[in-house]
Amino acid sequence: DRIDSLIRENKHALAIKRLKQVRVAALPSQLRLKFCTLCRRAGASMLAIKALNPVVRPKSNRSLASPKEKAEYAANLIFIGAINEGQELLKTISTADTPQALLFASYAHVARWEYEEADKLLNAYVLNKYLLPYERLVGELNLAMVEVLTRKDDAVESRLEHIIVEAQKQHSPLLVANANRLLGPVGSSLRSGALYRLPVYSKVESDCGTLSSSSRRRQSG
Repeated sequence: DRIDSLIRENKHALAIKRLKQVRVAALPSQLRLKFCTLCRRAGASMLAIKALNPVVRPKSNRSLASPKEKAEYAANLIFIGAINEGQELLKTISTADTPQALLFASYAHVARWEYEEADKLLNAYVLNKYLLPYERLVGELNLAMVEVLTRKDDAVESRLEHIIVEAQKQHSPLLVANANRLLGPVGSSLRSGALYRLPVYSKVESDCGTLSSSSRRRQSG
């Protein structure tokens, strides 16, 4: 819970430091998924891949991974740039049982600038009735980013204002900050095409990806 709070507070370096102290081999299987999700959110995808690889890609070729573990593994692959592999794995997962696969698949489309495809997936994701309130907010923030990129200005402002209010209630300053960025200069730059190459790492994902340093570093391609 403390690592989760650090991520929500945008203290990723400290969160990663604590994650690196975890003895992954000693983790019970029921905590492995939570650990890997925290790794992705903190920006430590390689830690998650290392933890999940033995169960998702075992030497015996008989995967014992749950659908959620496979989806998490796929998301982290996409985050490190292995987009095709991540997408192919997500295709094997039922989104009815694992709605997170919709969100993760949208990352791959954003990485390829396929914003309309991402828009469809994210709209389906935020309407899923089984999401936790925080998960829905994350989906809405990703959807708002895509709406900015596709210049759907009639929808995005009210969505972002809603996200800010709800994120404040949930004590999630990073989501508040990302929503404010989309309302401000970063959103204007995206609309104008100034940040035309939005990297996969800069998605306003489950509080890991931001629209700050990584997109500015690579905005020139």
